[in-house]
Amino acid sequence: MLHVPLDALDRMAAKDPSVSHHVAQILMMSVETLLQVVYDLQKPQADRRIASVLQRTIRIGDVPLPLTQGELGIMANASRKQVNATLKQFKEAGWLTHTYRSITISDVNALRGYAEAEE
Repeated sequence: MLHVPLDALDRMAAKDPSVSHHVAQILMMSVETLLQVVYDLQKPQADRRIASVLQRTIRIGDVPLPLTQGELGIMANASRKQVNATLKQFKEAGWLTHTYRSITISDVNALRGYAEAEE
């Protein structure tokens, strides 16, 4: 999270007009992410919601995600039981590995395709 007081933004924009453009870009990226989250939560299948959450977090970088099953469940509106079964399914497919507090995505494209597929 980042908070910059409005008066500070005004001073920065007065010195460099491109600041307003960059702030608008950050705002639009945030809105885009928010709309994607809302869309993903409308998926009726819990495994597709879980895949959506995982593929969305990949944008952070190619590092293990420090998520517990409970946290992933909250993000995907799924129970821990559903998360556990889905992670097992994705692991068997070779898409990820996981430990108690960490998930590492190994096949981003397969996970993304599954998340976006319609049944």
